[in-house]
Amino acid sequence: MCSSDLWAATLGRQAFSIDRPFSALEQLKFRQTISPGLALELSLSWNADTGRLAFAYCSERGEHARGTLLFTALDHAT
Repeated sequence: MCSSDLWAATLGRQAFSIDRPFSALEQLKFRQTISPGLALELSLSWNADTGRLAFAYCSERGEHARGTLLFTALDHAT
């Protein structure tokens, strides 16, 4: 899975100016299906110290999915 395939990654990069490369998708949990036409709200939380972007997709029916994206730190020592 490529990070560009995930709305959370794309919107998280924009919202928090994340310039690190995508490394991994952690703790992905699907709680209920998303029906066509259902309005979703995406919540994002960025921790720059750990490089983790937590996300959750919710609707009026509750939480549908959540997970954490890991972005590796850029090595500026070279």
